[in-house]
Amino acid sequence: MCTGRRSAGSGPGTIGSLSNLPEPARISEVESTDTREFFGATGHTENLDKMFTPTTFYKACIRIAPILVLSLFGIFLNGGTTETDKEKLHGLMDEAEQFQIKENPFRSDDEGRYQENDRLQSVAIEDLERRVEFWKEIQDRLDTEVSRENLDLRGQITYDSFEREVNDHIKQYEYQSYLIPISHEGGFYNRMIGLENRVPLDSLQNYENYIARLHAIPGFFDQYIERMRKGIEIGYTLPRVIFVEEYDHYITTHIEEDPTQTGFY
Repeated sequence: MCTGRRSAGSGPGTIGSLSNLPEPARISEVESTDTREFFGATGHTENLDKMFTPTTFYKACIRIAPILVLSLFGIFLNGGTTETDKEKLHGLMDEAEQFQIKENPFRSDDEGRYQENDRLQSVAIEDLERRVEFWKEIQDRLDTEVSRENLDLRGQITYDSFEREVNDHIKQYEYQSYLIPISHEGGFYNRMIGLENRVPLDSLQNYENYIARLHAIPGFFDQYIERMRKGIEIGYTLPRVIFVEEYDHYITTHIEEDPTQTGFY
């Protein structure tokens, strides 16, 4: 019968009544034979009494508890999940897409959404400055929030394509290419071709939206003219030689004395 103390000749793993153990319990009275034999074999028995007492276990729990609480709190704030680099990348791409739809109604038309089909895009210089600040912010967030190395091959290709698109928006502004909105193949006025086909003319509202766009064309052209005049002021123009004699055909073909004979009618 166990008496709470070792019997003569008992081995190191013999355990007496636990109710009679002093606090803190001595390791020699609670440790299993297998554990003692393992540490004896490895030569680390000298500190064993200090390693496995209830007191040391309690202290360890006290030290770990704050870490566990903070970890659980962080999980709670993140909704129980951590956003992956793939999710961050697609989040930035969605944000950029929504920005472009808002800034350029034609983008909405192309996707069949028709959210802004009562106006044309503002192409004033101050609007270009505002937009490039947006793209710079997207570029900074792409660099700091998304790790390309954590993406798979497909994700890295998507990352590179999006990064190039963002950089193109920034470089076009920095190189002032917006001051030359025309070329030997045409220019901004070509964007008016097929304007009547950009929205479904199947309701009174859509007709009114289309008419509103027609009224916006003069202001749209004036903004481009202002940009070209600024280019002329700083000597940023295209060489005369690239413009063929019939170049004005791109513009005059849309001018008719009878409005019903134009493509806008």
